[in-house]
Amino acid sequence: MASSAVERERFVTKSNMVDFARCPYAFWLVDGGVVDAEAAVTRLQAAQMSAGVAFESRVAADAVAVPQNATFNDLLAGDADVLLDTRLVNRKLRLAGIPDGVRPGGGAVVPIEIKKRPRPTGRDALELAFYWLLLEPYRTRPVRPHGILFLEWRDQVVEVDVELTAGHFVEVRALVDGVRAARRDGVVPVGLCPCPVCKGPGRAALVADLVARRHVGLLWSVGPRFTEGLAALDLADFASLVAADPWEVAFRLRVGGCNVSAGMVARWQHHAVALLEQRPVTFAKGVPVGRRFIAVDLEYTPARVWLIAAAVVDGRRRGRVHQFWADDRAELKAALVALGELVAANPGLPVVTWSGNGADLPQLDRAADQAGARRAVRAVLERHVDAFALARDSVRLAVAGLGVKEVAAYFGFERTSGVRDGREATWLYGQYRRATSQRARASLRRELLAYSRKDVDMLITAVRGVDALLSGPGSST
Repeated sequence: MASSAVERERFVTKSNMVDFARCPYAFWLVDGGVVDAEAAVTRLQAAQMSAGVAFESRVAADAVAVPQNATFNDLLAGDADVLLDTRLVNRKLRLAGIPDGVRPGGGAVVPIEIKKRPRPTGRDALELAFYWLLLEPYRTRPVRPHGILFLEWRDQVVEVDVELTAGHFVEVRALVDGVRAARRDGVVPVGLCPCPVCKGPGRAALVADLVARRHVGLLWSVGPRFTEGLAALDLADFASLVAADPWEVAFRLRVGGCNVSAGMVARWQHHAVALLEQRPVTFAKGVPVGRRFIAVDLEYTPARVWLIAAAVVDGRRRGRVHQFWADDRAELKAALVALGELVAANPGLPVVTWSGNGADLPQLDRAADQAGARRAVRAVLERHVDAFALARDSVRLAVAGLGVKEVAAYFGFERTSGVRDGREATWLYGQYRRATSQRARASLRRELLAYSRKDVDMLITAVRGVDALLSGPGSST
């Protein structure tokens, strides 16, 4: 085994521990080289890391940097906080890492972490507990276990003392043992995961693993609790679930504390058949949207709708994507009025979204109140059709979920936008709002408009695909 591989197997770092705690399977993919670690970092995460580095430089002004020829023990003889860039090891516990800093404290050697946020989190205590253990060989006097956090509160650097309890150390040791077990034995996923690795570059490996084992964790709406319940009934395999009676399965799950109906179990079975036989399954005669409709997609923050996109679809032809940008209340009202006029100009056409009942429509309703434009969007609300709800109640495909991205990809849509998802789009819009350069604002706006157009095309592809299944001969199975 190469020396670097031996080192990786023997020592555990704080980052290893944190990544494993977040998602054991994602940790295993990245740590084992199955997924490139850099590919898993979104632009939002990269920006957050960059901001964190900038904040650390502010804190560094009051700390002692490590001189080039000084040893760590030399620095512990002083009184000032020391920022570190040297890897430390605890060979007895096989831990390694670089804490942001230490407070010598006459031999106390208290770990310091620097976080650009206003208050501590539970994870901060675990990180400090890890570094407390890492620093044990350098500690020369007994002291209560604690760590120091430097946080940012209202643009000020704030120091917080964090008490480290026996429970923190028990959890750290369990996570470190988990890292070692993952490296030794691998990690078997038991379902889909929303973490950035499993949703992004690790998605293909995760789905392939679940498909190969025909695991029910891949089925839509089967979360961790139902997965555990089905496994307890020896129904963790697709084929076993398909062969079972849905009423009996529902009854036995309810006895075990899982509130589920026979109808829901039957839908799991339809999805399992789709995956086993690699074909779409329609199990109810949903009402198709039709060849002609208006596709609508919104971009918004929790406080405001900032972009409305809509396109009239006529069979295989898609009209131009109308995009209405809104930076303030007046622009929002103009955008809502423009959307209402587009809908009014196409009487009788359904207004179609994906998962709009729980997302776009409540936002549109609130935006209409904010802008005083309720009359403008009345027809939009009245003629709305949620294509996700239609698919959920009628169709299962040979893909893991029913998100618009997965459904559109199943029907051949290839996404080429540089914006990864809605969360990143929201962050980019925040960057646009804060930018002072007109050139930067224009560039961000162009990127977001391009992303929005791709979202509309993706929506149209998904709607057309589901509609074709519901409109085809013998569509119910």
